[in-house]
Amino acid sequence: MNEVILNEESLPFESIRQVKNNLPTFFAIIREFSQYKINEIRVSENFSTGWYGNRITQDYYFRDYFEYLKVDSGIVKGIIEKTVTPQIEKGYFEDESKKVNFFLKKQKVVSLGNAYLLSKYSLSFLSKEIWYKDEVTFKKQLIKNDKLTEEYASAKNISTLENWHCCKEVIELEWKESSRKGVALLKNTAEYFPNLVFCKELRKQIKDLSIGTAMYNCLWSNLKALNFAIEQSTNLDKFRNTLQKDYSDESDKTKKNPKLNRRRKYTLPTGEKKFFYLHIKNFPCNHRLHFLPDFNIQKVYVGYFGTHLPT
Repeated sequence: MNEVILNEESLPFESIRQVKNNLPTFFAIIREFSQYKINEIRVSENFSTGWYGNRITQDYYFRDYFEYLKVDSGIVKGIIEKTVTPQIEKGYFEDESKKVNFFLKKQKVVSLGNAYLLSKYSLSFLSKEIWYKDEVTFKKQLIKNDKLTEEYASAKNISTLENWHCCKEVIELEWKESSRKGVALLKNTAEYFPNLVFCKELRKQIKDLSIGTAMYNCLWSNLKALNFAIEQSTNLDKFRNTLQKDYSDESDKTKKNPKLNRRRKYTLPTGEKKFFYLHIKNFPCNHRLHFLPDFNIQKVYVGYFGTHLPT
């Protein structure tokens, strides 16, 4: 789990007293995120990633809270750096034939719905009793072909120190499981992906995997797609049509920047280093998979898997 979804519907608080009693727990949890490789708090376009200007109560802002507690600017900066938008990247769950809405009683809960769709934890403020739960259940309304269907959905939730401790245990178990899977994957590369060649940089990344189940499954799916596409292709156009994944090249600006360019250079089995500009983008947490197809031998070199490289 590399990201959480901020439950924006858990704002505002009802009183400043409630803010001062409960908000310290919220920020105490965030300060531990880095230890567990939670690098992103995803928010909607309606929530300022700078935090200061967001409203906590009807007439009280985060800037007021930070000034009241004289919060260290370094801590605030660390929180801001983790905050990214949007909650769901463009291209996810976009289907014009259907429309999904989520409701908790009569309140529309977009953030919880997005956490459910992404299989991520929601991060909630302790403003109401419902947000104290470690899992929040709500109603999912689906409109398809002008017909409305309703069913219940739920999202795992972090709001108290108790459910955060439970979450930490889950993360640690996922790390151990993904690491075990990574070692097994490396041992059986020829069997699983006979048309792929893992560069030494990627082999180390996979050996040291610490990702959740959803991310691992997405990685597996994309590796299988690359393995199949190169087998069917003799040129880039055929490869692109067969792969049917959201991938792109780097911009000319990135390629011309020596510092950025070096980050995309990986080692082939021969020892030669080449640039891996092509990358698959359909991963949660803004992850990327960089690869280099070789149509002469119908192999794909895979050089990098991880968070979006600097641009």
